[in-house]
Amino acid sequence: PSNGGADKLPGGGGADAPAAIDMAVGTVNVKNHVDGRESTVRTLHHCSVTRTDEHNLHIDVSGNGFLYNMVRILAGTLVEVGIGKVAPRDIPAILEAKDRRKAGPTLPPEGLCLMWAEYPEPDGVLGDAPEWVRAGAPPAR
Repeated sequence: PSNGGADKLPGGGGADAPAAIDMAVGTVNVKNHVDGRESTVRTLHHCSVTRTDEHNLHIDVSGNGFLYNMVRILAGTLVEVGIGKVAPRDIPAILEAKDRRKAGPTLPPEGLCLMWAEYPEPDGVLGDAPEWVRAGAPPAR
């Protein structure tokens, strides 16, 4: 269910493509994949891949936070699964290795788009803020 469209990875993806996405979803410590962060544990809640046309994919990812280039690296790894350079069964080992060189390439930023961000509201933090801030929308003009 979380891997909608995974069979449409480049190169056809094959029957194992959904397994690659399922193996990427979960909680992982990506230490050594990135530098300089106090916490490198992230949870990927959802990932889906859909071919939009002959040359493009739509990769939808949601999680509790993303580190620098994390989604671009994930996308590069999924493309390598799709073209047969990486086996889906290798995804857990790539994540556990904590070695950036084991993962796929960092795809270029063109086309990367943050669709939305959700932040928990700590008790009382926004209590004195204007209504439009508490509602999460800009003021009406």
